[in-house]
Amino acid sequence: MSEYCFEIPAVRGIQAGRPFYTINAPFGVLQRLVAFDTGNVLARSQREVNPTRAKKISQYIQSNPESYVLTSLTGVINEQPEFIESEHANVGLLKVSMDSEILLFDGQHRTTGIIDALKSNVELRGHNIPLMLFMEMSLAERQQAFSDINGHTVKPSTSISDTYNQRDDLPKFVVEMAKDLAVFTNLV
Repeated sequence: MSEYCFEIPAVRGIQAGRPFYTINAPFGVLQRLVAFDTGNVLARSQREVNPTRAKKISQYIQSNPESYVLTSLTGVINEQPEFIESEHANVGLLKVSMDSEILLFDGQHRTTGIIDALKSNVELRGHNIPLMLFMEMSLAERQQAFSDINGHTVKPSTSISDTYNQRDDLPKFVVEMAKDLAVFTNLV
């Protein structure tokens, strides 16, 4: 390990017998901390960034700075970091060599959206996003993980999304009607 390291508070966990670390990555360091898996589709473990999708995430963050919610990013560190455990089991300091590469295999649109949002609102620099880090995964393992993460995601129905949507006036109006009018009881 290089003598130059990032020292990051982390929690250690195990999934399928494989250790991983979860950190809270400040938005302001994401661009320097993580790399995107790019290139030919067979040589990467990530889809290409769709600028329109990333821009929608950026706009979502900017429009809802007090209430946005983003799920964790997932990546791999190409070298084994050092974990200095505290007196609290599985909590400690992760020392990641500055020579290491942290390659995302899930979350490139969220990361691109965050980086874009920072251009408009520097106050977001101190906000955080969870980042799950696995160690030394092969390309085939990363591709399978990407497939597992994205292949088992079920998008909720539009009706339940609209019912829970507090940001759009029309669904809010319909929900209020359903609450106030007996004719809608048990129909929504």
